[in-house]
Amino acid sequence: KVADSWFELGDAAQASESYLDNVNLVRHEEFLNDTFTSMRPLCTKNERDEFDDLPAAEKGAFIRRFWRKRNPTPGTAANERLHEHHRRLKFVRSAFHMPMKPYYDDRGKVYLRYGKPEHRYVSPTYLGNVKNNESWSYENLQENLVFDFVDDGGILREVDDLSQAAGTGTSFEGRYALAASLYAERADMSLLYSRLGTMAFTGGSDLASRISEVSSSKHAAQVAATPEKFMYNYKAWPLEFAF
Repeated sequence: KVADSWFELGDAAQASESYLDNVNLVRHEEFLNDTFTSMRPLCTKNERDEFDDLPAAEKGAFIRRFWRKRNPTPGTAANERLHEHHRRLKFVRSAFHMPMKPYYDDRGKVYLRYGKPEHRYVSPTYLGNVKNNESWSYENLQENLVFDFVDDGGILREVDDLSQAAGTGTSFEGRYALAASLYAERADMSLLYSRLGTMAFTGGSDLASRISEVSSSKHAAQVAATPEKFMYNYKAWPLEFAF
């Protein structure tokens, strides 16, 4: 609670010290597991596995080590990355809220990892058998790093491709024709989308296989992208020589 107050006041040094000193003392496993849930998108697989195997008495120390390793200004009290994570977590719980844990949908998981997308396209509300959907692009961080989300019972879920935006009863051909038209709407977000959008107008017979290829390219980009990319603003002019 004390650390939260310092975070809200924008004091990164006091917030970081209070949080890291106290999380090391926590033994309540449910609280520690809930805390780690928001950190999972930033973790490597080894880190996730290590945390899951730890007894409750050691999980707080793990969280402390995790954030200390990610301090962009080592040796200082302020951990700007931890402060940014708190800001992102507060944002996703409000902007992408869902009523059950972790209290944000799949968009929140992506935002926690990469922050604000370079481009975001929210599809207009359609009349007919089309689910709400949207797409995010982070190609400023990694080529082909794009994400698609489709409504699932009022909650947006990450999907392999936008054919899943088709409503119940849509034919196989109809699903992929719809996906191509949705990608055409967001063609300027990514070269991947642009290529599929062109096929919406040419009616290519291999549309389903091309969309599958795009899904594979998206997955490869997500694997290649580091678990966390964060550039701290040091509020100083860049040096004109190698340092």
